[in-house]
Amino acid sequence: NFRAWRALGQCFAGDYDDALTEIAMAMRLNPNFPRYYLNLRGRILYSMERYEEAVEPLERGATSMPKNPSVHLVLAATLVELNRMKEARAAIEKALAASPGYKLDEVHFSAPYADHRMLERYLCNLREAGMPE
Repeated sequence: NFRAWRALGQCFAGDYDDALTEIAMAMRLNPNFPRYYLNLRGRILYSMERYEEAVEPLERGATSMPKNPSVHLVLAATLVELNRMKEARAAIEKALAASPGYKLDEVHFSAPYADHRMLERYLCNLREAGMPE
């Protein structure tokens, strides 16, 4: 669990390679890992611009955690980058169903990227997918 939390911190700090190493180790050490590890792995891969690789853990996470808006948002942003707009909009709808009233200007609280450009890309992807302002 420590490794997963460390991976999250490294991801938001912009140390993506180490973050990916940490979450991979956390998943290896605990084959019955908590479902949120999938979201974290997907977010790290999204942040690394490895969009194709990010889809699988995010889709698994969205299926296993349907009431977690974060996993749907990261999936939506990833799908925008892959130009899969219909699926991205559906992911936004699921995020909003899980958290009615959630707005774009609140997203930075759950995605505190140190790199402002990374946060802007994420917000832009979500806006493009239909996240309400």
